[in-house]
Amino acid sequence: MEDERKIYNLAKALNERLYMRFDTDHNWDGKITLQELKRDVKWWRLNNEEKTLVQLFKKLDHDNDAAIDAKGFQDDLANLLREFESKASVSSVEPKISVETKIATLVCREWASMEETWTKMDKNKDGKLSLVEFSKGLTQHGGKFTLDEVTKLWRRMDQNGDGKLERKEFVTTLKKLLIKELALDKIDKKFVESLSKHKEEVEKIWSASDKNGDGKITMPEFLTGLKKMGIKKFSLGSLTGLWRAIDVDGSLKLSKKEFLTTFNLLMS
Repeated sequence: MEDERKIYNLAKALNERLYMRFDTDHNWDGKITLQELKRDVKWWRLNNEEKTLVQLFKKLDHDNDAAIDAKGFQDDLANLLREFESKASVSSVEPKISVETKIATLVCREWASMEETWTKMDKNKDGKLSLVEFSKGLTQHGGKFTLDEVTKLWRRMDQNGDGKLERKEFVTTLKKLLIKELALDKIDKKFVESLSKHKEEVEKIWSASDKNGDGKITMPEFLTGLKKMGIKKFSLGSLTGLWRAIDVDGSLKLSKKEFLTTFNLLMS
């Protein structure tokens, strides 16, 4: 029973966080190996045991050829979740989302900028945030955090331990947290350098990618946009790493907000 709970938790976390066709099948050969799946689980810092990952893999490897069909991976994972959720023993189990993941998603999807949000949180305009202002500010700006999570974030940000949060502490700590959580520090350095040459053209890269003007871009559109801007020398792995970082909500489509926030963070 406990094993099933762990498998369910991992399957649900994967279904919500990973990038299925484009990302998990790293070499795009149509098959997902255990090593490829393990790499993604490690990348996203999903807490699991080796045994649980192997058990999940076996449930998805229908023909026992040590590989999962990439094309049907997302559907197979969803079907497995429905099978688990039909059992009362696991239906109420929810995978734990880390406070780092919550704040990263919030910043990249909801906030216009870290600086602007800090200013709005500073209600009395004294240039510093109290724990109360910080807590209320997170809630007012879309955050859903427990008291323990707010306290954990506060302690990480209050670097000088004076019980007040200055703008520099707020922005600097958040940037470091996001860079680590989104794995921006793992993206190929040469690729980042080539992107940095276009630091002032981030809006143009977006426009070159969003040709149909629907406010969302897919990975193929993103690839086309990069090439149109003259950014052509990069590996599939580098592109995948960048896409993974920018597509914060795992929807397989980038919003302009996700794109601009993480792109600028990468080149800051």
